[in-house]
Amino acid sequence: MSKKTKTTPHITIVGGGMVGLSLAILLSQKTTLNITLVEKFPPNKKPKKNRQQPSFDERSTALSAGSIDILNTMNCLPTLNDYLQSINTIHISDRGHFGGTQLSANEYDLEALGYVIENRHLGGALLTQLESSNVTVKTAIVNHAAVVSDGVNLELKHDKKTETQHTDLLIIADGAQSPLRQQLGIDHSRKAYQQVAMIANVALEKSHNGIAYERFTDEGPIALLPLQKHNNQHRAALVWTLPIDQQLMYEKADKSDLIEKLHQRFGYRAGRISDIGQRHYYPLELIEAKEQVRTNIVVLGNAAHFLHPVAGQGFNLALRDCQQLCDVIAYTQQHSNLALGHYQNLKAYLEKQAFDHSKTIGITDNLVKLFSTKNTGLSVLRQLGLIGLNSAPYAKDRFAAMMMGKSYA
Repeated sequence: MSKKTKTTPHITIVGGGMVGLSLAILLSQKTTLNITLVEKFPPNKKPKKNRQQPSFDERSTALSAGSIDILNTMNCLPTLNDYLQSINTIHISDRGHFGGTQLSANEYDLEALGYVIENRHLGGALLTQLESSNVTVKTAIVNHAAVVSDGVNLELKHDKKTETQHTDLLIIADGAQSPLRQQLGIDHSRKAYQQVAMIANVALEKSHNGIAYERFTDEGPIALLPLQKHNNQHRAALVWTLPIDQQLMYEKADKSDLIEKLHQRFGYRAGRISDIGQRHYYPLELIEAKEQVRTNIVVLGNAAHFLHPVAGQGFNLALRDCQQLCDVIAYTQQHSNLALGHYQNLKAYLEKQAFDHSKTIGITDNLVKLFSTKNTGLSVLRQLGLIGLNSAPYAKDRFAAMMMGKSYA
């Protein structure tokens, strides 16, 4: 009697944004699995604006020191180095109150507390690394997904053509609104903050000196993140949190009025802002998938947990998820007799990340509540909190650990 040939398990990642790309690269480096990445936009490092993955737009991402370590293991740093701007100091203040606090890389004997990069450069570096991997990329959308006993059957559609594909493990990484998560009946919770983030790059009259500013106001936080110079111009990435009912007013404001309003809210700690680029607006909410794992299915990235940008932790948390999931999958392939998508394996991944999820999401949500209020009692509390960070080294160290993507222990 002939022996059954053992086939190599197949993983399909749906979503070719920064999270989907990162997981695909990690899996290609640490496993010998068949990996397919499905993304509706073609993987072009210099796409036309209407044909680009939305993750790779003009927004910027603050990368923690921990995320840089992971990107280094992915061999992405050689491509990224020319575009990374180090954060040497984080300056935190509260509008209407004296004082504040500062975190400095020198305090922790580090080269930097983190780094800032424009998403188009980060996406380009990930795509460059993907090119040298064994990942199969399909430009398509998932028309239908059907769960079966040994995996998931997918119907992929590109233009007017359809094809079917079986996968042992399906990774859903198609964004906060996740059509595939909804199609599979995976419920989610949603908390609207009644805020919108205005995203833009600004020009500064003087050097930012590697300082990232977080300014808390009664309407929401304002972040100014240092960027690499471009055309000899000092630049920073602005993330301005506004009440959602004021969005239209800000959209209609001309550039000079907007800059003046920004100075009123933010001050001149970074010097004078001389110009502001194209503005984009994004509603802010906390979205959490109620099931991040099912048998043969994992929900990842913004599809699993979409966070307020107040602490800049969304992508950093997702990247840690990618690393942990990859480690569990690699161990399963090498040492376990269980199927790749067995619930026990996927539950082990979720249990390993549960504390990280709870702390990161909890701290981010509580920061929004505490630092986006006109309530006098909470205003006093947040001011005491900033004073406390300066006078309590342990609390300050734990806060710094979160910002750097390190352990909470």
